[in-house]
Amino acid sequence: MKILYIDIETAPNLSYIWGQFEQNAIDHLQEWTLLGFAYAWNDGPVHTVYPPDTTTASELPTTEVALLHEAHALFEEADVVIAHNGDRFDIRKMNAKFIEHNFPPPAPYLSVDTKKIASRVGMFNSNSLDNLGSKLGLGKKMKHEGWPMWEGCLAGEPKWWKKMAKYNKRDITLLRDLYKRLQPWDNRAPNFGNGVDECSKCGSKRIQKRGTKRMRSGLIRQTLHCQDCGGYSTVLKSGQVRP
Repeated sequence: MKILYIDIETAPNLSYIWGQFEQNAIDHLQEWTLLGFAYAWNDGPVHTVYPPDTTTASELPTTEVALLHEAHALFEEADVVIAHNGDRFDIRKMNAKFIEHNFPPPAPYLSVDTKKIASRVGMFNSNSLDNLGSKLGLGKKMKHEGWPMWEGCLAGEPKWWKKMAKYNKRDITLLRDLYKRLQPWDNRAPNFGNGVDECSKCGSKRIQKRGTKRMRSGLIRQTLHCQDCGGYSTVLKSGQVRP
């Protein structure tokens, strides 16, 4: 199964406004654009996809098309797409750009949002990637100067583009570690096993049988405990027929 971990970075809308607090934009000089993104397949290396590090704000509407071609190919290939706050931000933002530039819908994939998992299975003080990474001992997001990093990219300054890509790359490492920590707790996780002798949550073959449970339907399911991720799953005992 091909698992795609992805995190995108975007440029803001450049707009006319009357003031500073809770403003409605009068008009956009330039709508938000894709700056770049980082991704990794399964346990493979982390890659970044960015335009030349001298790109300025006015060039972003053109450079994002090339980025979208690469991103669309990744989504086409993925069985599962994992992102933090991906269902609300990353995936919807990418879909908006795919539609805007007349890309066809990618082949169907399963979306996994680590922020939703954390919110569903636990009650942390914050479900941000930075807070969860720190709280769970996985590490923190890379520190940066805030808005000056985005401003530097929009001005076409190479040092800021390099820092943005490095910052983005760190998010993927943290995202992947976070998912692996949450994975055994997620009872809505995609089935990564074969349903017989593999863990449904991580695909490991190192499983132990831990008794059986009778379901309301009368069917009996075997409980399995994974010795790698620690997750529990159940499979239908052989010889039974679903009602």
